[in-house]
Amino acid sequence: MRYEIVHDHFASLVEKQSTKGKQESHIRNLRAFLRQAAAAYTTTCSLLDSQEMAQLYLHRTRIGPLTPAESLLVLHSNLGGRGPAWFWHQAISRQDYLVACQKTSSQPDRHIQEAAMETTGRLMNREDMQKMLRRANWRVGQATVEAIGQLESREDLPQVRAMLRDANWMVRKTAVEAIGRLESQEDLPSVREILDDEDEDVRRAAVEAVGRLGSREDLLSLRKRLDDECEDVRKAAVEAFGRLVGREDLPSVRKMLKDKDKDVRQAAVEAIGPIGRLVIRENLPALRDMLKEDHWRVRQAAVEAIGRLVSTEDLPQVRNVLEDDDGYVRQAAVEAVGRLGSREDLPLVQKMLKDRDSGVRRAAVEVVGRLGSRQDLPLVQKMLKDANWRVRRAALETFSHVGTEEDLNLLAEMIISREGPEEECAQALAALDRRLYCPFKALLEEEGEKGE
Repeated sequence: MRYEIVHDHFASLVEKQSTKGKQESHIRNLRAFLRQAAAAYTTTCSLLDSQEMAQLYLHRTRIGPLTPAESLLVLHSNLGGRGPAWFWHQAISRQDYLVACQKTSSQPDRHIQEAAMETTGRLMNREDMQKMLRRANWRVGQATVEAIGQLESREDLPQVRAMLRDANWMVRKTAVEAIGRLESQEDLPSVREILDDEDEDVRRAAVEAVGRLGSREDLLSLRKRLDDECEDVRKAAVEAFGRLVGREDLPSVRKMLKDKDKDVRQAAVEAIGPIGRLVIRENLPALRDMLKEDHWRVRQAAVEAIGRLVSTEDLPQVRNVLEDDDGYVRQAAVEAVGRLGSREDLPLVQKMLKDRDSGVRRAAVEVVGRLGSRQDLPLVQKMLKDANWRVRRAALETFSHVGTEEDLNLLAEMIISREGPEEECAQALAALDRRLYCPFKALLEEEGEKGE
């Protein structure tokens, strides 16, 4: 017996030593790989993929500090949506990060360039803007226009106006967006002219700006955009239409609910939300009828409008609607509970995680993230294996919003083992890493997440 105990003890020591040796070898291999990949990046422009970044991140505490070349590769891979970077860059200065973003100009991937320019625009201060406005490079100009709009500086509007006529669509788009954000009413005539721009992204930006700066006299031109060949332009026109109509238009808007054109019907549904809050009892029956529409876009708009119109006094009624036969109605009810309810409603929402409709399950996951805390993550973790990719993505986004350092390795291991959707897992890991470690996360998270 004594021999067996001693034998087992030494066997355990040998196994631990062997495991330790394998881990150290793996770390050496990862370091060597990163060094070689960084050295090759200047000529190949090859980013790390999600698997490689997850491996590095899983062993981040043992990988150690990065060299300048390794740092650039990791930051650019992060901008490309491949995974996290901020654990290694908690002390990076704003200026050094701007320099890293500007070095993406050699990247052939347009999405990385756009992400870098958007990020640059958010982080630039006024001195940076003045320097860059004097440069000829259109990418620099776009980033500067983006920054002008973010910082609400009207002094540089003359340069922005000149960029409305730029040959590059990205510069025209960001110039229009900046004018809309700066609420430059005097530039509205110029923006109206761009409603017919050859580029769909520029047209969409112009429609959004008209919706923000315009008046009822612009409704006719926005109606034309309801027939635009681009779906995003049509959607923007619907939303702009809803902003510009007034309560005096409510009777005619209700008539539009029966229009033969589905886009017009959708615009009517969208319009009722903003202007009908004071007449909610009158509007809800009409919106409920729209839930039976043949076209799914109209039904979707009706669901969203119902969610916007309910008030706290309707919460008991909304809870009852969670049992409705129609999936769209249940989804609207779940979303309304998320806006109006509290943690006490989580047991009700938890039941909706098992709903037969994927839209309801997705909404329930999002509400758990909004009303819950980290202790509710086990509920969300089960949804990472849901059959519907939108539900899985919502679960991952919830992880990034309420997760802690303890959840970083879980997400990295999911990428490595391919237990979850790789792209969504990488985005969730990058978002959680940024939330925990980025020194200027508030600036980067102001208007969505592009690239990370």
